[in-house]
Amino acid sequence: MKKYFALYLVPAAVTAEWRKMTDEEKKEEGMEEWNKWMKDHQKNFADMDRR
Repeated sequence: MKKYFALYLVPAAVTAEWRKMTDEEKKEEGMEEWNKWMKDHQKNFADMDRR
């Protein structure tokens, strides 16, 4: 099975907000958003291998 790499672009205003957050806050918020997105779209993926 082929595997793909996804690159996400973020608006400059969002990165400006991230600079105001601590690393831990960024990590927690990012993982919450990522997990929600993955759950919402899991039916679109055949291989969910998280190495």
